[in-house]
Amino acid sequence: MVGFPKEKKIDLKIGDKVEITYTGIVMETYPVQIDVMKIEKVEESN
Repeated sequence: MVGFPKEKKIDLKIGDKVEITYTGIVMETYPVQIDVMKIEKVEESN
């Protein structure tokens, strides 16, 4: 599970490939969670 601020609008669709930069901290929960610093779409799905 990836958390990021709700203010950030990211136009993603199922199948898009993304690159995620995160703080390096992985929370010990189920599912595993991380705090995202940056999300970039690298490839759009067809």
